[in-house]
Amino acid sequence: MTDTTPAETPTPPAPPDWLTGPIAFMERVADVCATPGGRVDLRTGTTRNGLAEPWRMLPHLNAYIPRHGRDAETAHLAVAAMYAAQADNPTLKGASRTGGYDPAHGNLGTTLAHAVRRGVLREESATERLQALARQNTLDDLLRQLRPLVDRLAGENLPLSWPLLLSDVRRWPAYRTDIARAWMRTFYAPAPTDSEENPK
Repeated sequence: MTDTTPAETPTPPAPPDWLTGPIAFMERVADVCATPGGRVDLRTGTTRNGLAEPWRMLPHLNAYIPRHGRDAETAHLAVAAMYAAQADNPTLKGASRTGGYDPAHGNLGTTLAHAVRRGVLREESATERLQALARQNTLDDLLRQLRPLVDRLAGENLPLSWPLLLSDVRRWPAYRTDIARAWMRTFYAPAPTDSEENPK
């Protein structure tokens, strides 16, 4: 007699406690982007003065941003705007929310490694981008370098952990060296096998 009991799907690991805040914030961002008006409002953060004058963003997000100073607010608004720039149009059938935590998606270094393996970027180009990011001493300088890179990666449907990105951005520049090293370590980590990268 053949056992037809379906195999149990393993439960994904719970996110670490230190990601609770970024996960909750990005879930809020995804909820806002699920409406056409909300998505448009958050996208204003990608304009030239959008983060300096976030009047259309704050009504949606103000209650969800920790009160840790200007840089913390800027980091949250910047990542929300980057997400909104790539979010699916909620008026289209099949639009999906992607702001939550996925343990399979690593930090920015992991995403860049995927970009190299898929031929989106050459290894030399990805390394130069990581080095350029690591040299940015201020949050504003980091964001100027980061926005076009995130646009490119997200536009190519590469796996990007938005909560991890927010966690890294909001801790810059106090932990700049540690974050940059973590990105480099994961970028140069051994490539996963096909079964690990594309589980059935």
